[in-house]
Amino acid sequence: DATAQTEQVNKISWQLSGVDQVSKLILERSNDGQQFATLLQKTEGLNQADITGSFLDEHQQHSTLFYRLKWVDVDGSTHYSKIEAVEPNGEEFAVYLNSINNQSATVAFTLYSPDASEVSVSLFDALGNLVSKNKIKVIKGTNSYNFISFKTISAGLYYIEFQADKSKFSFSIPFIR
Repeated sequence: DATAQTEQVNKISWQLSGVDQVSKLILERSNDGQQFATLLQKTEGLNQADITGSFLDEHQQHSTLFYRLKWVDVDGSTHYSKIEAVEPNGEEFAVYLNSINNQSATVAFTLYSPDASEVSVSLFDALGNLVSKNKIKVIKGTNSYNFISFKTISAGLYYIEFQADKSKFSFSIPFIR
């Protein structure tokens, strides 16, 4: 049995009962519930009837994450727990910087919004002067966004600001041509 809860980090706890022949325990995470990656692998302290443990996953979460336990018995047979889905904290607007590409003059972001709304996206130069401002419509949940406004500006340090209702996020963006 595996459970997961979220705050700033996801705490994954488990308890396996009646599994005294386990040789390896693996905690896995997935972004899509299909392809899993190993977060933790244990091979010691597993030769007991009940196995308990927990793990703090500090991965920045902006979409649903999926967790499962995988364990291998001493005879080589593999078993899996039920997959547990953990939703991001749905009460806050959040923005995550994905990439900056100076060649194509684009900046990619992922935005999480607790509801459908309009978001103001502003670009400022290093002196605080507004270079451009756009409004985008976001849906409830995860949104991907490419900001393509660098083709006409000179090299330098810029700040991009996202504002939705009372939430405001800004990132500094070094832009070099």
